Amino acid sequence: MGKGAVIAAWLIAVCCAMASCGGGVTAPSEQADAAREDASIDADRPGDGGSDADASPGATDASETSDMGNTVDGDNPADASDASEASDAIDASDGSEASDAAVVTMVAVSPATTSTQPGCTAQFTARATYSDGSSVDVTSQATWSSADTTIATVDATGLASTIGGGSVEILATYAGQTGHALLVVSPSALQSIAVTPATATIDAGATLQYTAIGTYGCSGSAADAGWTADLTGSAQWQSSVPAVATCSPSGLATGLAAGTTTITATSGGLTSSGATLKVVGVTSVAVSPSAIGVDLQCPVQFHATAQYSDGSSQDVTTQAAWSTAPTGVATIDQTGLAIGQGPGSTLVFASYQGVTSPAATLTEAAGTLVTLTIAPASASVAVGATQAFTATGLFSSGNTCDMTVVASWQSSATGVATITSGGHGAGVATGVAAGSTSITASVGAISASAAMLTVP
Repeated sequence: MGKGAVIAAWLIAVCCAMASCGGGVTAPSEQADAAREDASIDADRPGDGGSDADASPGATDASETSDMGNTVDGDNPADASDASEASDAIDASDGSEASDAAVVTMVAVSPATTSTQPGCTAQFTARATYSDGSSVDVTSQATWSSADTTIATVDATGLASTIGGGSVEILATYAGQTGHALLVVSPSALQSIAVTPATATIDAGATLQYTAIGTYGCSGSAADAGWTADLTGSAQWQSSVPAVATCSPSGLATGLAAGTTTITATSGGLTSSGATLKVVGVTSVAVSPSAIGVDLQCPVQFHATAQYSDGSSQDVTTQAAWSTAPTGVATIDQTGLAIGQGPGSTLVFASYQGVTSPAATLTEAAGTLVTLTIAPASASVAVGATQAFTATGLFSSGNTCDMTVVASWQSSATGVATITSGGHGAGVATGVAAGSTSITASVGAISASAAMLTVP
């Protein structure tokens, strides 16, 4: 029976009471019972779903019916009581529907388990499930926490940042319910190894140091930037052709014979791309000048040039081993500088990488040194700055020779300026303090007139 039927029945009951109908006294009570039964039937409908839209009209109708009964028959207590009961039954039923709201029963965090490396990030989400079976994403509303902040921290958006190795629980709490996820922080993943130099050429017998740089990254997270580490000392090094070149545990390659080999570094099961190493063999060594005659004591600078199997050449003057034969005519140092000791001829040789040059001829004449001249005759140099001087010798043969490297140089006031003496770099003065000094040069018993050097 609907609410309209309740009202109609009530009106009939009231009318019967006014007309003193037989049995009219009990009619209101019966109608109230019918109203309660009908209200109970309405409350159990699946369509109501606890909506207040059905409850309000029911409550209003019951109130209006009660008011009508009280107005028409205010002296009848039974009528008022029955009307009140009918109204209360309807109100109680509708109130129960209105209070039936869904509540959160659980919170799920996903992914339930994930792994990454120290220094990386992992994004978690939280989803709340309600008592009515529905679910809602509450990632931004949940309260996030980490069970161990020495392993990972997590911000208000569910983004975890890893710090150290280990496993840690990531928690999300919402509406009194807490969800859990496991984050495993494992050793960093090595993504690649780069060996430098990528290409190189060395002589047989020469060495070259390689470097291995490892790049690390975060697994499953392309957005996280990688970082690098020097693996040179810990990587395993290998040469593809050991007969051409070997590579030590520290990455030092040594050329053995002409050819090409590939150098690689391996670490953590990962091998680098190969670096190409070309070893060139020396095919010949040439000395220049090939023949020269000078007066005794006049120094001669020789040079050595190596020719390689790939057609290239290189000045190896300071790397070659120098010698003369026979000895006693001239001496030669490891820079290729020869100085005559007595008249006659001698052969000069240069050896490099196991290859010896053809002989160059040095002839020492019997001319003797007559005079020595310094240039410039005067100069000025600032404190800390340098000034180069040269000494030129005139021989009895009429020949001249640069005697700078064999002369003995002196400064009369070393507190004003100093000067180097003997060998390469000789004759270079350095200003020390303000003043003037005399610069002199001598070879044996022959001395040059002094040059003046001023330090302002």
